[in-house]
Amino acid sequence: MCLIIGGWRDGQYIVVGGRPSIGKSDVGLNFLRSAALNGHPGIFFSLEMSNKQVMHRLAGMTTDRNRQNFVEPNKLKHEEGVSVKGVVKKLNKDLPELPIYLDDKTTEWDRIKLKIKKRARQDKIELAVIDYFGLI
Repeated sequence: MCLIIGGWRDGQYIVVGGRPSIGKSDVGLNFLRSAALNGHPGIFFSLEMSNKQVMHRLAGMTTDRNRQNFVEPNKLKHEEGVSVKGVVKKLNKDLPELPIYLDDKTTEWDRIKLKIKKRARQDKIELAVIDYFGLI
């Protein structure tokens, strides 16, 4: 992505648009995860998924298993579900070490801006992803 946009810049807004169910949320999470793995803290505001669902998606990015298994783990057969739950449990343990913050409660633009500013001061976040900006 850095080759396409020339890298991230302070104050830059990048909008990812597309048809339903083509992976826009995953693109945002990949941006955030990649930044966090390189020491750049970020926050993910989700207006349509719970933090638990976001965690499942992040878990799906850390394994070679079918990502859909992590999005809907309750639909798996027992033996598949156990291994997926193990990866999610490991991710839940490992994620606090990554500088990623999740927020599924804030839905108003003014409050999102305030939280971004507060996290930038307190936690030095450098990236904010808002999943489903159209719902604001």
